[in-house]
Amino acid sequence: MKKLLFTTLFWLGGLTGAMAADNRVYQYPVSTGNSISETQPAPVVQNKTQRPKRFYAGGRLGYGYTSIEPKDLSTAVGGAMVGVKVGDFRFETDVTYMAKTELTHNVNYEQFTFLLNAYYDLPLGKFKPFVGVGAGAAYSIATQKYKRNGWTHEERWDDTNWAVAAMGGASYDITPYLTAEAMFRYIYVDLHEDAYNLQAIGGVRYNF
Repeated sequence: MKKLLFTTLFWLGGLTGAMAADNRVYQYPVSTGNSISETQPAPVVQNKTQRPKRFYAGGRLGYGYTSIEPKDLSTAVGGAMVGVKVGDFRFETDVTYMAKTELTHNVNYEQFTFLLNAYYDLPLGKFKPFVGVGAGAAYSIATQKYKRNGWTHEERWDDTNWAVAAMGGASYDITPYLTAEAMFRYIYVDLHEDAYNLQAIGGVRYNF
């Protein structure tokens, strides 16, 4: 009996020791507030896609040749535009001023054109050739100064006529916000006698 009891206690003691020896504590890596465990993949940071710039505004400067009776004129031109981009197309309103120049002796001539334009940009990356057409009105002013009886007099004539235009050129995106352009433009003005302008102009557009 004592032998059986001793054998049972010895067996239980050995089993308990074996279980205690196998009861190891395993440390699993955890994520803390300041670091990430090497068992967890780091989050992937993706760059946000920039919102396309749809609207633009800018200015243009250049030189123009005008055919009008009684003689042809060459003078500086300048203007401003505001537009919107829809895919590869652009639609804009444009105001251009042709600086005052002498038409005949003591007669000066100047002109404003107000156009609604449509352009198609060839999608070739940053460099984009384009073509366009426009329609609107031209406001022409002629002034004459002369002396009579020792006094200087000035007479003024003005007229508004419809105008159409055709354009061709190219633009280059310097940055997403800034675009440079250069173009040739033909403007036909329906004056009492036919008149037209040929303009070589360059400009800068701010995109937003």
